Amino acid sequence: MLLAQPGRIGRFTLKNRVVMAPMGTNYSTTDGLSTERDKMYYAERARGGVAAIMTEAMVVTEHARPHHNSLCVYHDRFIPGLARIVDAIHRHDCHVFGQLNHRGGLLRRSVLGMEPVGPSAWHNPNTGDAVRPLALNEIEEIQRLFVQAARRLAQAGYDGVEIHAGNGYLFQQFLTPRINKRTDRYGGSLDNRMRFLLETVERVRADLPATVLIVRLSC
Repeated sequence: MLLAQPGRIGRFTLKNRVVMAPMGTNYSTTDGLSTERDKMYYAERARGGVAAIMTEAMVVTEHARPHHNSLCVYHDRFIPGLARIVDAIHRHDCHVFGQLNHRGGLLRRSVLGMEPVGPSAWHNPNTGDAVRPLALNEIEEIQRLFVQAARRLAQAGYDGVEIHAGNGYLFQQFLTPRINKRTDRYGGSLDNRMRFLLETVERVRADLPATVLIVRLSC
């Protein structure tokens, strides 16, 4: 059976080809710290036999939190708790990758006062919230925050990092001409709309050349 055969992700050999996708648990504290329940939840999935786990999406900035009890990685104080999760998963011959995300225009003002931001001015049809276009210096700052967050995951012992560029979140908002109406180097042609994501990938690779890097896209 193919699923039971070894697989590969980057330089890692997986014991089988079953990978647990990232799913929010809401098991963290209200300030984004991991808990014993988080650790036990992921350890149980690793004990169940999957070869790799992608932990739930973690935000790269305190200004982009999606939930009250979501894991965060925007500060060094989150590293020790994440390291405990990694250790619990590794004990069961299971690899672990961390997903990094920024929801952009899908942020909700009703959740922790988060401001929706995106490539261009628009309204989130699900909330009615107005979305503010990002300035060039803010785009560069978000790229820097992704690099810093990836570095923290590496310090916590994660086997790799996934940049979330699908499901309608910030990177995909830049990719789609339906939302991205910019007239600078981040808008217009496909090459320009891809620039934000590709630059972020390049910056993470330059800072962490040995880290396995995955990009999630929606097709």
